Amino acid sequence: MQPGEDPRWNGPFYTDPDNPALFVRKRYGFGWTINLGHPWGRPLLVALFLIPVAAVVVISLLVR
Repeated sequence: MQPGEDPRWNGPFYTDPDNPALFVRKRYGFGWTINLGHPWGRPLLVALFLIPVAAVVVISLLVR
């Protein structure tokens, strides 16, 4: 491990099951990111991707 490297961060992803927070401040830049070690972290990430995809599929089926 490099000096100053935090093992909880893997690129833009944060995973720390010991941290009770669902959202944590980003390491660089502005905003927040999801703690994938939190019990709701991974389901939330999946939902954030699936909801827009489902909306596009439903709209494309209704337009036909």
